[in-house]
Amino acid sequence: MTLELRPRVSAGSPPCSCAVAGLEPRFSAGNLGRALSAGLIFFGAIQFQAIFLSLLRIEIGSAPAALILLAAAVGAGTAAAGMSAPGGEPEDTGAGHRPRLFLCLLLFGAAVYLLIGLCSLLLPDLSWDGNTYHIPAIHLWATRGYVYWVDSGYTNAALMNGYPKGVEVIAFILTRATGSTRFCTAGNWALLPLGVLGIAGLSRRLGASALVSLAAGLLWLLVPVNLAQSVTSYVDSGFASCMIATVAVIVPCCARLARHEFVFRRQDALALGCAFGLTMSGKSTGLVFVLIYLGILAVLIARELLGRKSARPGTARRALVFLAVAVAVAAAVAAGAGKTKVQ
Repeated sequence: MTLELRPRVSAGSPPCSCAVAGLEPRFSAGNLGRALSAGLIFFGAIQFQAIFLSLLRIEIGSAPAALILLAAAVGAGTAAAGMSAPGGEPEDTGAGHRPRLFLCLLLFGAAVYLLIGLCSLLLPDLSWDGNTYHIPAIHLWATRGYVYWVDSGYTNAALMNGYPKGVEVIAFILTRATGSTRFCTAGNWALLPLGVLGIAGLSRRLGASALVSLAAGLLWLLVPVNLAQSVTSYVDSGFASCMIATVAVIVPCCARLARHEFVFRRQDALALGCAFGLTMSGKSTGLVFVLIYLGILAVLIARELLGRKSARPGTARRALVFLAVAVAVAAAVAAGAGKTKVQ
């Protein structure tokens, strides 16, 4: 007699559901945090490399721009691979209960994101701001070959130089890498995943299921302002995505410090610094929020150093080093906002 062992499949559940059942458990706070950190480091590295080459007056053509994107992707992936789970929580390895619904929602989100990108590439920017000081700045950078301080003789030069240009720098690199001017309005679209991952990660930390967290994150794609600005070079949408991502990164850091856990990896400081840098380079008001976040972190560290008799100074000082590294990275990334004067 021959016995044949077959995988157990519950009644009414098709075998194909087993193939997608592993997706939902992977949607944990830790994995979302690592994905978000990788995204922040990716965009932060793009801005840093762009301004670094611009300071050296090296023309950023198609090949250098493509290498910038490749180096940013490799660096982000390498950093995220060695990153600890945000907040030190155990990973959620429980089985998903609605894998097919989760997969459908994931595919829906991908389709919406691609549709937004397609509209961004095909529809012209008819906004006043875009045609006054966003697109002209990108055009002048492309003409010169690198990011520089626009000559005051140009009309609206004060507007082109007077605001942070972080989102425009990302659009500039995408434009140069692809050789297509259609990507001059793609900055907001490129940054949308930061908002999605940030909202989903915060939802998971608050106890929402993977399915609900995914739905909450994908709703960010359907916010009217994001849809409207996806076909323009307005930067409010991209700035908001960076703000959400910064909150999603700062919350786990504060949770660790509140529990008197002061051991952070270099990758954690890098991700936090990139988040701060992207926020400051998105809009001028980003600096205010970054100062508030730094103040909160400083208070939590100072409480450990000064207010606890049982404090371990060496451990707390590591947190100060972590904060210092984050500030240094933030300054380096924010310099890529196009406000550094390169003649």
